[in-house]
Amino acid sequence: MLVLERRAGEPVDRPYWHHADMATDAELEWASTYNAYERVAGGPSTQLLLDVLRPGIDAYARTRRVPEWCGVDFLRAWAFYRQRELHHDGIGPVSEDFDYVLNAVRRHPAATPEDMPPHRSFLLPADWREELKETLDAPYWSHLMEFVDAERREHTVLPSEARVFRAFDLTPYEEVRVVILGQDPYPRPGDADGLAFSSEASGTPSSLKNIFKELQSDYGTRGTNSNTLTGWAEQGVLLLNTALTLRAGSRDDHDAHRKWRWQKQGWHTFTDAVISSVSNKRDPVVFMLWGEDARKKVDLIDAEKHLIIEEVHPSPLSARLGFFDSRPFRRANEFLGARDRGLVDWLRTSN
Repeated sequence: MLVLERRAGEPVDRPYWHHADMATDAELEWASTYNAYERVAGGPSTQLLLDVLRPGIDAYARTRRVPEWCGVDFLRAWAFYRQRELHHDGIGPVSEDFDYVLNAVRRHPAATPEDMPPHRSFLLPADWREELKETLDAPYWSHLMEFVDAERREHTVLPSEARVFRAFDLTPYEEVRVVILGQDPYPRPGDADGLAFSSEASGTPSSLKNIFKELQSDYGTRGTNSNTLTGWAEQGVLLLNTALTLRAGSRDDHDAHRKWRWQKQGWHTFTDAVISSVSNKRDPVVFMLWGEDARKKVDLIDAEKHLIIEEVHPSPLSARLGFFDSRPFRRANEFLGARDRGLVDWLRTSN
């Protein structure tokens, strides 16, 4: 999230800004449907509405929190005002408090199903939303999104919200021909970029160093000097973790999102659905399962149709126990080439 300091003299009701794409079209449309003028302002006046909302907006500017005293109508009117500010007044990008107001509506005890804003599953591309519709419509999904929302208010959660589903943005469902499945996003702030094992940091994470060592062993070179793996993603390699978010901090913190459950369901339920959906593809796919959590999903894959490469995690703690010399990249291309699926240029790690 891009946050800029408010300049001296800037109106207090525009405290901070962030990129407009942090508010989805679905969220802005939801905000626009509420009749704030009639229900809160008492008349068709934006100034009257702002006068009503100002105590909450000012409190947020001081504390960076939505006040607990805000009722559902107040919150919905606040969201309406922010989307109107963006769409009608041309002031933008949308204010940062928009996200927090939507989260406050989601957790408000008096909010009805009709009050609820859409969850960020809308950040998934349309093709993946269609493939994963059953799991996205399941009750656990909204609880999982609420858990992650709450975690972001209290902790540093990785990667940034806009990058949680980045793997799906870069690798359309129909183009998937390899899945590399890891465990969690990198725990050090600045490392995780939304693609399993990939990083935009200048320093190379230890697991990625070992992946590059194996790539060099397989092909005589590690490819480009970039730590990002977008080049793989754009060639149909789905870079997925079993849990898509992680709380920075201690080892227990790192485990919190992967182990979170609502009626025994959590991130693993979502990634189970992803693996099952890809396994159901007509064309053969290579599944690389790296690490204990990834290998638990082996039974979801049709082994008669697809190639499954199971190895230990490339972490320094385990890479020497089987990851090194496993030649996953060459084995993948041999399988794909024999089935006319095209070869992955593994040396093109960046775009």
